[in-house]
Amino acid sequence: MFSVVIPTYNRCEILSMVLDAYLKQTHQNLIKEIIIIDDGSTDDTKSVIDRFFERFPPFNVIYLYQENSGPAEARNKGIQSSSGEILLLTGDDIVPHPEMIKEHFAKHKMYNLDNNICILGRTIWPEDMKVTPFMKHIQEMGLQFGYSIIPDQNDVPFTFFYTSNISLHRDFVLGGQLFDTDFPFAAWEDIEMAYRLKKRGLRIIYNSRALGYHYHDISYASFRGRQVKCGYAAGIFYTKHPELEEFLGINSSKKRPLSYKFYIKLIDIFCSLSDKHSAKSYPKLYDMAMSKYYLEGIDKWKSSSKMVKE
Repeated sequence: MFSVVIPTYNRCEILSMVLDAYLKQTHQNLIKEIIIIDDGSTDDTKSVIDRFFERFPPFNVIYLYQENSGPAEARNKGIQSSSGEILLLTGDDIVPHPEMIKEHFAKHKMYNLDNNICILGRTIWPEDMKVTPFMKHIQEMGLQFGYSIIPDQNDVPFTFFYTSNISLHRDFVLGGQLFDTDFPFAAWEDIEMAYRLKKRGLRIIYNSRALGYHYHDISYASFRGRQVKCGYAAGIFYTKHPELEEFLGINSSKKRPLSYKFYIKLIDIFCSLSDKHSAKSYPKLYDMAMSKYYLEGIDKWKSSSKMVKE
């Protein structure tokens, strides 16, 4: 039934936890195969997978290796190698709840296993992780995930196509183009694919009970770099779908007065300190500062595009 597709890169310790959790699924019989795509890891990833093989899992395990090429290429390789009716796209830092597979299947069954149905599960922080106010904010309000702002759980917009925990029919995916490998890192490549799939009739349904635990410690400081990458990838997205110019904020990166830049810098310093030392959340300040880094990424894309043209 399910082909579980897991790209991985240098996360061997967490990957071991992830794989172990699939052996604890209440409905293991629904798992046909787990496909692990090693995106050029330099740690002990291969040893972790070898040890997993030695445990004789009750489903097929496929290990694929590629030179470091990014998540889009890795997922494509996994999808093309799959044989299950339904793909579960997830991550090497997402530890599934024991009933995650069951919940994905139950929701698909509720919709008669229709070919165009896609089930979005919920990705949350684990209880044994220290979760800062900033981490809570990015999980719920759209900077990374936005579960609390989904407008219609029975017809979810393409912008919520999160490949940390989502399932859809293999034949439907293979009926069009896969992930676009022009995206060099994990930013916008999943949403861009969802935009194309939606045009072909994909319907995304949200099931909050299909839980995956996100074992990825994120700080305010580390997330700034991610936002720059998102801005850069937004430029790539725009070249493929110029009708989304306003949605992507391509022309929002205007010249700002020095006073504005100074103000944002103060906010940035404050948010960075509060992330380490405060139990209070500052959502508006988080969004303002992260918007700055996103626009920096767009500016970098514009500069690189100009250099290519010249």
